[in-house]
Amino acid sequence: MAKPGALASISLLVCALTLPGCGRTGSAALVPADSAARADGGALCSNDCGDGREGGGDSDDTVPSLDCGPPPEHRVLEPFAEPDPGWIQAGPVLELTRLAVARIRVADPEPLVAGATVRVAVQTNLLHDCWLLGPLRADFSGEPGAVVVEQLAFRERGGECTEVERQETRVLELTAPAGCLWLMDGASETSATITIAPAEAGAEPKHSTPTGSPCQRDCECRSPDHCLAGAAGTRVCGVACVLDSDCPAGSCVLDGELGVGTCQPHAEDQCAKDTDCAAGEVCREWDGILSCHPDGRLTSSDRHECASDDDCAFPGTRCVLMSRSDGKRGRCDIPCATDSTVCPPAHSCLPMIGREPVCDWVGE
Repeated sequence: MAKPGALASISLLVCALTLPGCGRTGSAALVPADSAARADGGALCSNDCGDGREGGGDSDDTVPSLDCGPPPEHRVLEPFAEPDPGWIQAGPVLELTRLAVARIRVADPEPLVAGATVRVAVQTNLLHDCWLLGPLRADFSGEPGAVVVEQLAFRERGGECTEVERQETRVLELTAPAGCLWLMDGASETSATITIAPAEAGAEPKHSTPTGSPCQRDCECRSPDHCLAGAAGTRVCGVACVLDSDCPAGSCVLDGELGVGTCQPHAEDQCAKDTDCAAGEVCREWDGILSCHPDGRLTSSDRHECASDDDCAFPGTRCVLMSRSDGKRGRCDIPCATDSTVCPPAHSCLPMIGREPVCDWVGE
């Protein structure tokens, strides 16, 4: 369950276009992890909680070969548009851009199993202290099995930036059938190949396994959990994360050097009154624990055209240049660090190709 007013998702949950039972062909289904149409066993994908092969359940079919062979041709994405020459910048603004990925690595131990979430750590180097790493996007519109990764970022223009060298991680969550996936960065030659084995037959009833309990496939877990690799080769239901803001309730506990972790609930209250929270947040009870949540006053009048950050009054908003939009002018928005960044009520970071990585009103 997401925090009040937030339609959260954990980075991207992708149902590969080759997954048997998917409701689409020729393109990937990208949906929020807590959507009614879950990509791991709901309206968009196979609903049988089977073994990741056509028909699901117990099967004596020959296991498909995991010899992946040569990768598809590496595809580079088109560059973003330039700013409108008629737009006048009056101070610091954030410009949406695409960064080259330094490394793509599977964060879960082998074997990777069909129907269970595979966490992929995508690591990127940031060169300035005023740059903000944004969400990942994944494009399945090319050859079957080919996944083009796009790492978005917000680059500050017009401010005082210091050169630094730091690496940050975002996590891409994949649910796919047995076989091969080729992940390639859309802004560099960085790539990785993933092989996924068939799952064992005989799963628990769909969406009934509680958080922290053993599982084999995503379809066994209660929403918004996924079946994640745990210690000593086990798999348990949980929510993957890289930042605290990825967690519907609680905080992100990282494990391993790749910067990928799982959400753990708070054991005690995090606040007692509204003044204990940051600007734009209020203290509210959630799952029996008091914690800070975004205040619900962000309106269309707050998200207006701007020339600099000084024009944006609502807490957390910045003047963002919309690189995907015609004209590319500034607008006051809350940047999303991941697709599960907690937004004010009725707003969400939607993990859609072509959508700006900001807190959009869910009706847009």
